[in-house]
Amino acid sequence: MRELQALVRRLESLVEMRVAEENRFSSGISTAAVRHSLEAHSAYLIEQIKQTEAAIQTHINNDSDRKEQSDLLDSMPGIGATTAALLLAEIVNIKEYKSARQVAAYAGLVPRERRSGTSVRGRVQLSKIGNARLGKALYFPAITALRCSNFFRRMGGWLADARQM
Repeated sequence: MRELQALVRRLESLVEMRVAEENRFSSGISTAAVRHSLEAHSAYLIEQIKQTEAAIQTHINNDSDRKEQSDLLDSMPGIGATTAALLLAEIVNIKEYKSARQVAAYAGLVPRERRSGTSVRGRVQLSKIGNARLGKALYFPAITALRCSNFFRRMGGWLADARQM
């Protein structure tokens, strides 16, 4: 599990570096030497990303339990191979949790209500406590689920109605 976690975290770092280089490149660099350096470094990062993704896939494929879990996660709308690998790496043993609510709390995806006495109430927000990588990784799959799944679309409508109350 530590190896998978290290690979997934390395992939995350490589993607962040590639995005930073692309942002620098699109900022209007006029010096040819700098532009060439950015292009070369970006190409190197893309190759490293491909190698790391392949290493992650090999690592998952070599363990039949992880492979089965990865395939199950990958079958969900919005969850791809990268997100599945991150979930497997960050939630070390799903069987340790007694409920989905405990997993949601670990990911920092449970609501936190702000109150001050009986009269002042703030908006309900997601808790900041929890594994930030999981929360970040599940954001776009949640958006996809709301858009593509009738069940989640109905749930999203219910939540919007509850907020208006």
